[in-house]
Amino acid sequence: MLERMIKPSENPFAILMWILITLQFGLTGCIAVDSRARDESISIEATANLSGRFYNFASYRSERAGFMAVYKLSDFLQIYPGHGAHSVDVGFKNSELTFQFVDDFGKPLNSKTYRVGDGLGFTTDGKIELLTTSGCGGRDTPGFGCGSITKILFVNSQGQLVAVQSGGGAGLLGIFPFGVYAELISIFDRWQ
Repeated sequence: MLERMIKPSENPFAILMWILITLQFGLTGCIAVDSRARDESISIEATANLSGRFYNFASYRSERAGFMAVYKLSDFLQIYPGHGAHSVDVGFKNSELTFQFVDDFGKPLNSKTYRVGDGLGFTTDGKIELLTTSGCGGRDTPGFGCGSITKILFVNSQGQLVAVQSGGGAGLLGIFPFGVYAELISIFDRWQ
């Protein structure tokens, strides 16, 4: 009896089981890590005294396994200043980090301020950690999942603003488990 269940060619139930097992392994997960996100050198002094004007558009961004890092700093920060935001003034003062998006003529468009203890923190190596978000969902879909995202900012040794977004999630799609993890980087040049 056991021998008959193992041979998929003779048992339709075994064929179905082989298909389900193959699908389960095919849908289990994806990992996309840009090693540059971990290898990029930090300027601790420049990060601690972060200020200046940077382009809103990345000069470099990760593209790994179908995942792409953000192209605009405004998208990374979830600030939507409109189409005219070509640069951002960044200033760290009195335990507050402010981002002021401006157009080509320096006209302010939109801003956001993070405060220490209220969405702004620091990692042990001196990088700026913005609010970590997490959540679960599924609603009217045939699946359910949970995920978390961490956003890190720092100035590298070339004076560029580096944005690292990392996070992952896991869940079920029907009866199939899945998981994903990504660590992606975007680099923004100083305004010239």
